[in-house]
Amino acid sequence: MRDPIVRKLIIDTLRVVEDLVGVEGRVDEVIIPRLHPWAASYVSFEDGFEGCGFSSTIYKGTFRLPKVRIPYIFNIIREIENAYEAVEKLANMKFKRLDDQTLANGVAVSMLNALSYRLLEPETLRSKGYRVNESKTGKLLFGHRIGSFLRRFLTREDRVTVVGFAYWIFPYIASFVKEIRCLELVDEELYEVYTLSGLKPRVKVSRDLEEPLGEADVALITGMSIPNETLPELMKLSRDARLRIAYGPSCSFYPERLFDMGFDVLFAMKTPADYETRIEILDGRGLHPYEDPFTRLLVIERT
Repeated sequence: MRDPIVRKLIIDTLRVVEDLVGVEGRVDEVIIPRLHPWAASYVSFEDGFEGCGFSSTIYKGTFRLPKVRIPYIFNIIREIENAYEAVEKLANMKFKRLDDQTLANGVAVSMLNALSYRLLEPETLRSKGYRVNESKTGKLLFGHRIGSFLRRFLTREDRVTVVGFAYWIFPYIASFVKEIRCLELVDEELYEVYTLSGLKPRVKVSRDLEEPLGEADVALITGMSIPNETLPELMKLSRDARLRIAYGPSCSFYPERLFDMGFDVLFAMKTPADYETRIEILDGRGLHPYEDPFTRLLVIERT
């Protein structure tokens, strides 16, 4: 990782997880679909426990992995095998090309999430002093489950800024809060809408960070900001927000260091680690976890 703050977040979290888990683990599988390039990593522990985790491996957008050095990353993982060592190795690597850097970062984060898997249980988290709500996706998409929970933290006077085009939460909050703005790295033109009547979307999408984050009462920040290393700037610009929430699969690891950075709430994703689900993720080119009825949303609050 190029950014020392993001690298410290991952390495420090790795140390905490290794200490709490206390069991060695090896990397069993890494899946990187080109269509929806969120890496799925699987770790097998010496005590027979299995864990899985996910993370974005692209700098911006949602689909289509650019040409990156996947064989090179896979060779590193095969040579190391130990999951803790593999995370540390990848987190300390620096690449010239941004796409390669984001790939290595994303794979490291997905493995960290897999190592954290057994710690992301309500009983375990409550024993560490966190408040936790858990729910299965059921008949909703994972993102819709986030939207339904998010309203519990909002007031009608809130100005909400969402980092990442989290369109699935808009129906739950757009008519509830004072204002909602969305920030994206993708060109703004992509989000233009044309209507016969002249009707405009309620949610404005912009690449300008400073004003929307500086004026936000609530900042909802995508986990993608970790592997693409935009997180430090986002945290700095949103420092005056009443509430800062990290969301998504790319930040679904043990939350201690995220909270130390200034987050108040984590919306984490936990997908079944069994082999059948793994194959469904492979067949679905990475899209399956968000609609798997047994995927769980963990809403973790610091106290």
